[in-house]
Amino acid sequence: MSESSVVYIAAPLEQTQHTLESLLQKNDLPAAEPFRGVLAVHFHPGKFEQLSGAVADALSSDELRQTKCRFGQLGTELTKAELMHTRSLKSFFAWVRGQWLSSMVRDCRLTTFFQPIVECRDPGNVFAYECLLRGRQIDGQLVSPDRLYSTARDVGQLNSLDNVAKITHIESAARCGLCTNIFINFNPAATRDLKSSLEKTLQAVRVSGIPAQRFVFEVIESDKIDNPDSLQQVLESYRQMGFRVALDDMGSGYASLNSLTQIKPDFIKLDMQLIRGVHRDTYKSCVAAKLLEMAQALGVATVVEGVEEPGEWQWAADHGADFAQGYLFARPNAVPPQPQFQPGR
Repeated sequence: MSESSVVYIAAPLEQTQHTLESLLQKNDLPAAEPFRGVLAVHFHPGKFEQLSGAVADALSSDELRQTKCRFGQLGTELTKAELMHTRSLKSFFAWVRGQWLSSMVRDCRLTTFFQPIVECRDPGNVFAYECLLRGRQIDGQLVSPDRLYSTARDVGQLNSLDNVAKITHIESAARCGLCTNIFINFNPAATRDLKSSLEKTLQAVRVSGIPAQRFVFEVIESDKIDNPDSLQQVLESYRQMGFRVALDDMGSGYASLNSLTQIKPDFIKLDMQLIRGVHRDTYKSCVAAKLLEMAQALGVATVVEGVEEPGEWQWAADHGADFAQGYLFARPNAVPPQPQFQPGR
């Protein structure tokens, strides 16, 4: 779309129009009213993508469906009758989010932040770095992974984003010269086009020069695993390449224990909500201790996530956790950070 592109929005109710005007103003998108019931707004992809969530929260499903919009050029005439036969606001925002995400991938504006995973009994030693995805707006502002993945899920680009993220992380680890293990998130819902995905991942690892056995692919449970057999096939292929597997968010999610028996991971990561304040909460302590005990019996290494207080770290060390991760040691950074926490100081 050119800089002179305008979005014409026709709301079904006056109340809907007032709500839209207020949201546009808050997002610094001034609107004109060329004729009653129609708003004309200069199209700005980044701002419209940001606006989409607020609009979805503020309007009902019927309002989103009945509000119509259409692109035009500044100075062109557009009748309200023409707007009634164009796309709904809901489908328009879906298109905007898809374009926003596609441009971020196309323009190479995805980047990796690193967070250390330390040895629990000696937190000055880094065992691994987890690779965390970030995006960058055109103005340089960071975009959270939650926003990236929720957009990808909504617009049907989850598989594409997950594949690009893996390649980005592998290349970033190589550029930084990491000599530790490397944890990379893997979304089980993104299993389409398996052969191509595996080939691209393996090629990126070969080019990186990093031994395959130092990569740990971390299965995240943000999406339900609808096809366990397909996931097993993916993970078996990864293991044949020499990679290891971790199960994220243990103690949370829809079926963590079932996932443990299906995946048989090399590592499990105890969910941060379970670890938060574990040293002060009898229930959390009991559940987390049993998970650690079970993992030890199975020969599975353990990582406690979200450690922010010395008391949480001390509890984990006392209960036999192998590794720990969290703000107590270091916040994620584009340059792999060294752990800051020194016990006893």
